Amino acid sequence: MVKDRIVVVDDEENVLYSFRRLFETDGVEVVTFREPAKAEAYLAVEDAGCVLTDVRFASTAPETDGIALLRRLRAGKPHRLVVVMTAFGTTDTVIQAMKEGAYEYILKPFDLDELRRIVRSALDESRAMSRAVALGDPDGGSAAAADAEGDRRGDQISRQTLR
Repeated sequence: MVKDRIVVVDDEENVLYSFRRLFETDGVEVVTFREPAKAEAYLAVEDAGCVLTDVRFASTAPETDGIALLRRLRAGKPHRLVVVMTAFGTTDTVIQAMKEGAYEYILKPFDLDELRRIVRSALDESRAMSRAVALGDPDGGSAAAADAEGDRRGDQISRQTLR
């Protein structure tokens, strides 16, 4: 059985360490990057069930933001599931992330149960899309998933704007 893999992109080493500790105990392979460009290079040749990216990279790449990274990561692979996370959430940022195709938007500090639920859901969806492609559906079951995703995103934006 292939081990689930997530990629985490954040300029704070303590966040990367926490993600490794949290998800490796759940049996998930965690690949971390402090620099968005290195994560992009890795994801050009490797895949992950879910990518989690911070919005701001002040210490390692101030010229790049997580929304631009989200856009680039999904440009070549529109089915790639990307979770955007930030300590500086605004309604505009949430809307922009969702328009760019973010799977979810989560605010720091994290509720660990919610974070686990989001990542597990993304990994489950990623496996389902991979199975659909392997069975000959080039869209990875995206027609049915698009309807469900639209419903989920509507709930998500409402939940985020209420916080």
